[in-house]
Amino acid sequence: SNRGIEYARGEWLAFCGSDDTYPPGALEALIRKSENVDVVIGEYSCLSDRGLCKRVRYPCKKSSFTELMFASGAMWGKLFRREFLMENGLRFPKLAMEEDVVFIARMAVLRPRFSLVRRSVYCYWSHDGDRSLSLTHRNDVKSFEERLKGKQMMLDIFYEHRFLEEWETHFISSALLLSDYLLGIFQPRERERA
Repeated sequence: SNRGIEYARGEWLAFCGSDDTYPPGALEALIRKSENVDVVIGEYSCLSDRGLCKRVRYPCKKSSFTELMFASGAMWGKLFRREFLMENGLRFPKLAMEEDVVFIARMAVLRPRFSLVRRSVYCYWSHDGDRSLSLTHRNDVKSFEERLKGKQMMLDIFYEHRFLEEWETHFISSALLLSDYLLGIFQPRERERA
């Protein structure tokens, strides 16, 4: 992804997972909301291996950049002004997991101008449980350590820049997520013993 940022020559950058898609007209919808902003954020749909599709809508109330970006916690489904990324030296950290979360935190403390597209502009393939070989969906100790490292970097960024409300919110949500993750690692072993 860092190479893509460096090699790109267009005004806008969009990211896409290897098994995800942008539906027809999505990029055009994002571009229509791009005037005088650094980031355009779109809503998205989750597709499961079983064929279920769930539309994810953002809250109707006025939401902050951080709230909207962390609604997915990912770079996909958005447009980023390349010049904004370049001028601020925004790059992905060298992490196996949670690199998007750290990137988003680094971007949030810069208080970018943003707009919101209230339609599904991205189709995220949400793999069902352990059948996925995706690193994002693995549930083992090594993956837990990588997630922990990324969450700690995100919290450090918020604390350093005095984003204390965001620090508290993400500290609590990270603690809950990581404890669920740990339970998922050890519960299958308990079932095997029974």
